[in-house]
Amino acid sequence: MKKYLIFATIVAMVFVGCKKNTTAPPKKPADNRVAAQLSGKILKDDVKTTTRVTYDGQWEGAEKIGIFMLPSGSKEIATSFTNNSKFSCSKTGAMTPEGEKIYFPSNDTEVDFIAYHPHNTEFNSKNVGFLPTTPVNFSEQKDLTALEFLWSFVPKQSAKSPAIQFPFRRLQSSMQIVLVSNARYISDEVLKGTKITIEAIPVMATFDVMNGALINPKAPINLQLERNLVYLPPHTNENFSNRKIVVEMPYKGKTLSYIAPITFEMVAGKTHKVTIKLGDESGELSVSSTIEPWWAGKRQDDIHPVRIR
Repeated sequence: MKKYLIFATIVAMVFVGCKKNTTAPPKKPADNRVAAQLSGKILKDDVKTTTRVTYDGQWEGAEKIGIFMLPSGSKEIATSFTNNSKFSCSKTGAMTPEGEKIYFPSNDTEVDFIAYHPHNTEFNSKNVGFLPTTPVNFSEQKDLTALEFLWSFVPKQSAKSPAIQFPFRRLQSSMQIVLVSNARYISDEVLKGTKITIEAIPVMATFDVMNGALINPKAPINLQLERNLVYLPPHTNENFSNRKIVVEMPYKGKTLSYIAPITFEMVAGKTHKVTIKLGDESGELSVSSTIEPWWAGKRQDDIHPVRIR
């Protein structure tokens, strides 16, 4: 009888021991991270701000945006929480990550956001002292959408308010040229054959992403216009005082030349509308210039000036 009791006791002890060693699978830690909800708005209808190149002032829906999330007050790439994340922007301005989402740091730490267009993989470095800059060239004007540089800065954000809307502004300047005839002999057909060249105009600059500017304009050239609108890097008259607009018009087997000096500053995010009124065959003209909202009306894809009788 004792043998049976001892055996039963051993079995019970083994059973209890097995029960204690049985554990449930570990639970996954809760993901309490807060994702940033991003969207972009193009500033418009204001001389101080800018619109998109599309006629209706909206996103085209194919833009690639680069985004940095930095400690508040810092522009040091090496300290960034998010470095040059690539997002796609829809026509409504909603932004979708092409990689991982952007998550705010914990403990409601404040951060600054910098967003720019177009996205550039050359800015992926996180080396100490790295400056995300790249050269830009405005000498080729056939596709103006390739010459658009948008930038936005949203400071002091945290997980308390995860919805971030970037107010994008343009960094380039633009010049719109309108020809007006005050002479009866200058017909519409004659004006359509006119060649317009902007001389000694800078076409190179550097895109500074951290500070949101096109800096160091240089490399002045003679730029022949293919349409009535041209994009240019911002620059001053002091540094480029030899700029001028040359209008060459074929007339009765000869070429009439009209020269209009440029004396105004080319300011970022603004359109400078230049109206050139052509006079008689002697080359007489008058010039006026105004600063306009970035876009108003339909873009002309060729030089088709207004004619006044």
